[in-house]
Amino acid sequence: MTSKRRNGQLSSCEPCRKAKLRCDHATPTCGRCAQRQQTEICVYHPAPLTQPKPLEGLSPVPKKRKRGSSIVTEKAIASTNLLSKYRVPPSNSPTARSEEDDNVDETSHIRRTVFSTGFLGPSSYWAPFDKPEESPILDITPEGSPQDDIVTPMEATMKGALVDLDQIECGAKILALFDDLPLYLQLLKVRYQLCEPWVFGLRLAREVFGPLTELRNQWMQGTKNKKSQTRMLAWSKRIFDNSASSINMDRSTTVSEYFAIATPRWETIALMFTWVGIATTMMPDNHECLKLDDGTVIDKNKLRLLMVEVVELCLSFCDSVGAMSDPLCWALIQHTSLLAESHGDSNYRTWRRLGDLSTMVFALGIHCPETNPSIPFFLIEIRRRVLIASYTIDKTLATLLGRPPRMAWQYCDIQDPLDLDYEEIFPASDEQRQDKLLEKIGPDGWNIEGRMTSGSKARLYAMFTPIREKILALSLSPHPGDVAQKISETWSEHRQLRMDLPPFLQWSPSSINGTSTICFSTDFLANLHLESLNNEFILYHVLVKRTGQGKTEFLNLAREILSAVLLTFLRSSVPRMDFHLTWNLCYLGLPCAGVLARELLERSQHQQQKRTSNDQQRSPPIPAPFPRSEVIQNLSVFASHLESTLDIRDGNYGIAQKGLHAIRSVLDRILSDDDDIPSSAAADTDTTARSEPTDTMAITSGPGDWPPTIPTFYSEDGNAAEFMTWLDNIDWAQESLLTFS
Repeated sequence: MTSKRRNGQLSSCEPCRKAKLRCDHATPTCGRCAQRQQTEICVYHPAPLTQPKPLEGLSPVPKKRKRGSSIVTEKAIASTNLLSKYRVPPSNSPTARSEEDDNVDETSHIRRTVFSTGFLGPSSYWAPFDKPEESPILDITPEGSPQDDIVTPMEATMKGALVDLDQIECGAKILALFDDLPLYLQLLKVRYQLCEPWVFGLRLAREVFGPLTELRNQWMQGTKNKKSQTRMLAWSKRIFDNSASSINMDRSTTVSEYFAIATPRWETIALMFTWVGIATTMMPDNHECLKLDDGTVIDKNKLRLLMVEVVELCLSFCDSVGAMSDPLCWALIQHTSLLAESHGDSNYRTWRRLGDLSTMVFALGIHCPETNPSIPFFLIEIRRRVLIASYTIDKTLATLLGRPPRMAWQYCDIQDPLDLDYEEIFPASDEQRQDKLLEKIGPDGWNIEGRMTSGSKARLYAMFTPIREKILALSLSPHPGDVAQKISETWSEHRQLRMDLPPFLQWSPSSINGTSTICFSTDFLANLHLESLNNEFILYHVLVKRTGQGKTEFLNLAREILSAVLLTFLRSSVPRMDFHLTWNLCYLGLPCAGVLARELLERSQHQQQKRTSNDQQRSPPIPAPFPRSEVIQNLSVFASHLESTLDIRDGNYGIAQKGLHAIRSVLDRILSDDDDIPSSAAADTDTTARSEPTDTMAITSGPGDWPPTIPTFYSEDGNAAEFMTWLDNIDWAQESLLTFS
């Protein structure tokens, strides 16, 4: 029996007393502690209030600390007197002495973390201290330094980063989502059945999910209460510690060894959740994987929004500990894609996350790869793809929003990756296997087997995205110079790149015509062909806008792109094509439809002027014939697809609806005007001079900034001046984001 207290009641064991739980007073271990497997700490202290405070090092979870630098907490204002934040009391007061001790600890923490800057280039303040033969991203301490504890600016360690209990508790809640890890894995499998991402393919996803599954099994075993709060808090703190440390590796590090270290970190967990969120955007609501065995149905839209929120929290954890790693860069790429799908490509959050991505690319030195013996071969290849993806996303969003890009070609050493898949690259852990891999590459850099690989897609983006940057400079620069000459040079360079592609990367319309199914390679080449045409579309848009030349070619390109987009709907019976159809509608077809709709409206006004004017010389001449019936038919079909394909929950639904209203208003006006046109005149306006379609390349396009309201489309004077002004202000030649992930 335990000793009795002064009030005559039996004493409780220490765990039950601290937790304020009822104890059965059994000895040597109470029943509650035996059930919770806490026999080691189940003790009966005769005078518990007289025992010394436990050492901090023995506690698996730190106590809550005051947020010394924050003014506002998550719940309320941390201090009601903000004046005390900067007013220092007299030195002889006890408050001053306690604050002085706190300041010493804070200063020590600042000194430990102030130099976590990452990559420093040749113009930096630290460049004179670097050895010329060493990589600037290595941790180098100047020789002969008498102080062994000096931390160099390149050191990326985050030791000493403070994490409070609020963050650890929030992390434990996120870890509770791992109960559904098998569901997430199933969603990922469906995603890779619907597409073949060239940056983060199936092999890389398996390498991430393997350690995550082992991690889940570890923290869910050893206790009957699998969701024990104490255990989850301890694991959350451990993951914070991992994220606050660098990933140690060398040239001989294998793929499994690397991901065993890199996976139990918040940035890698965020990467996994972004994959889950993106997967939900690619499958229908009634997909079988969204139905669980117990009859529960998964709401994919709620799951996607939850993944967006959870990833934001994980990235905030990384920011609080100053994390700087390759998995964090991967997570930022995928989160940019997820935000674009959830909130729209033109949403500010997408643009802001792109800024974080470009910052991380520069901080890690990925933009300036050096011969570093500590980086494994497989990671070099991943970094090359990551740089190309980041560079491409930057140009895509910059064109969409009409803003200067963050990553300039002259500052990025973009190296072509090997034209191979990860399945071939990852096993090559030694030089002998790496040399054998190079035997599969021809002298032109493409694989000798003539097949489409993830490396092929990356190399294509590396070739054509710099062309987009040149087009962007012509469109946005206030000092364009000789626009016509620069456009001609860019056009020729673009054409030559397309002609130099190997035969297995050439696209032909016969690969799509009349088919209801399509392979991944053909699908990619079809979208690449549309992007090629879109590049020329934007070039001609700049030419027409700046010089007034090339309008006929500009209209022909718009017709060709719109016809090609409608052609892709021939294979719309394939479920996986819904994602690409939405993309093609909003960012390839809509700008061309806008250009053609405006041309129809102008020609309709011209015909009205001819009928109402007594002097035929007063009406402006039409420069060239126009296939009016074909354009009206294609616009009508396009509007129908635009209405039926996009869901109201899509991030770009608003843009699509505004474009739909504009196109339908133009069609309503010109078709209502046709009722008054004699049949002979209508036949004259439908004379078609069908020029041969041009053959070229692009990334994607969509409408730019839209007016908040659409004006009245019908005016009594017959000229529709207000609507023409509104339609003219729409920049139909902008573009949008992410045909890859």
